[in-house]
Amino acid sequence: MKNTGIVRYLDGVGRIVIPKEIRKAFNINNNDPVQILVNGEDIILRKYDITTTVMDKFKELVRYCEGIGLKVDEEAIDNFMMALSEAGGEED
Repeated sequence: MKNTGIVRYLDGVGRIVIPKEIRKAFNINNNDPVQILVNGEDIILRKYDITTTVMDKFKELVRYCEGIGLKVDEEAIDNFMMALSEAGGEED
């Protein structure tokens, strides 16, 4: 993990401000959802992307299926991942 050297304090209701330069670097805009992750003693903030979340869960499912001996169609997986990736950029 890269140390930015930026320190922020919590306000009275537990909020912090993510500096503008970091929001800009990660393309985080007003009202964008931000995911809160915990890794040991670290708190990680990440721009929430449903496409990435679905892809990660799908990869877990594929690994599980392979682990129990189910045959996985690699071409079908590639097609699904490509369609999901393309759909991730669309607005409702």
